[in-house]
Formats: sequence, structure tokens, C-alpha cells
Amino acid sequence: MSKERELKCWLLLLEAGSMPRSQIPRSVQAGQAFAQLLGADIIGWVRKGSGQVLNLQEANLLRQYVAQHFPEHETQTGGDAFSNARRYRDSKGAAKVAAQVMLLRGQGMVWLNEGAHEVDLGYYTDHFGCFAAAQPRIHTLRPCYIVENLDCFMRAEEVLGPGTIFIHPYGRLGKDSLPGLQAQALWHFGDYDFTGLNDYLNLKAQYPQAQLYMPEGLEALWQKYATPLKAGAVPSSKVKASVLPEVRRVRGLLSTTQRFLEQQVLFPDQNLVL
Repeated sequence: MSKERELKCWLLLLEAGSMPRSQIPRSVQAGQAFAQLLGADIIGWVRKGSGQVLNLQEANLLRQYVAQHFPEHETQTGGDAFSNARRYRDSKGAAKVAAQVMLLRGQGMVWLNEGAHEVDLGYYTDHFGCFAAAQPRIHTLRPCYIVENLDCFMRAEEVLGPGTIFIHPYGRLGKDSLPGLQAQALWHFGDYDFTGLNDYLNLKAQYPQAQLYMPEGLEALWQKYATPLKAGAVPSSKVKASVLPEVRRVRGLLSTTQRFLEQQVLFPDQNLVL
């Protein structure tokens, strides 16, 4: 349940004294806080005509509840982890807007933020493992891969080869994660599951030239290594609606086998004794 939706409900109730049931979000009605306030007779249902309204029965107690659970709602607007923590007593209580950190690896030069900064990516990769920047605008003359998992990002050359640029987003890839990206070619390399497909479609919506990395023998790999889908795993509406051949291929495997393929299985076995 959205903390902001709950807060607005209590503030409206404090102002009006009552609210029709139809105006109270279902998520609020189903929440633990709503049940507790009902049980304490701070709020209560009364019939009105053919429906019900929620009456405010103990205004002072509801004000105390709001003050306790939303301590700085009058001064903090939310929107980032710091303001959320003060407004909702929960840094994740509402959507957060923040510059996403990107990790980069590879060889050669990249230019950041309209060429304002030239970075020898090979130097940072060889000496420190990677380079990091907050939501940079990246320009490279090399092919570029967006790599979903950190462990795969750190070994990406083993599957994708040298001479390419690898980017790993800290957190999920959103529609504004990679502003102004320019590359010779652009690929998404992630898990073959509903989340990976959704991330790929987010990337492709921003950059139509983006492609999904598809390994040779995908079906054989699936048969040997695929693992059961997690409980509740379902495709997003955009994944369901996509008619792209690569999405349909992976989506079909997911649906028929109820299993998914982790990208880690594409890497050579480091424990193999030759």
C-alpha cells in the first residue's frame, strides 16, 4: 500500500469528518492500519442510503496516529529516501527520484556528458576493476552491452569478448537510466526471465536500435540449466504485448516450461580442469 495514499486518506477524513466508502482506496481499506483504527473505534462505518460512509469518531486520536506515523508530513514532500524517511518513517515509503549510479568496464576511451570528460576506461578497468558515475551521458565508438547482474558484469569479456563497453546499472533499469547514450551498437545482456525481458523493452523503448543478446543453443541451455520460476513471477503488460521475435521466443520458453535461465550459465566453468 502506498504510504502517501494512506496519508491523504487520513488528512481528508480529518478535514471532512466522513468519507463515502467509494472514495477510500481499496489498498487503504485492506491495510493493517485501517483495521487497527476500526478496532479502536477511532473510525467507524455507518450506513447512508444504499451505501456506507466512514465516520471520524475520535479526531484527536487520529491526529495522534498521523503525527506518530507521518511525523513531518507538513514539511517534507517525499520523493527521495531522506525526505521519505521523515515524512513516512520509511525511506521506501514512496517513489524515489535519484540519479542512478552506473558501473562501466572495458577497453578504450569513453566520453561522458556531451564529451566534457574523456575517460580511459581501460585504465580504470585494469587498475580498479571498473569506473563509476552517477547517471552519465555516455558516448563510445565501441559496441555497448547493458549487463544485468554484477558478477556477470565483472566477467563479461569471457562471453561477450574484448573491445566492447559493459555497463551495469545499480538497481533496476528505468526509462531514464541512460540518458543520451551513443554507441556503435547496443545490447541488453541479462537473465532470460520476465524481469530481464521487461528491462530489455524499457531499453528498447528509449533506444530502438537496442538488441537482446541471444546465445547459441538457447533451447539446449534451457533444458540443461533452467530453474523454476519464482512464486508470483508473471510478465508485465509490455512483455505480454510484445511481438518482437526475440521476446516471443523467450516468453514461450518461460510459459511452456515454467522455468527461467540465469545468465551465469553462459560463462565458462572456472573450476573445469583441462
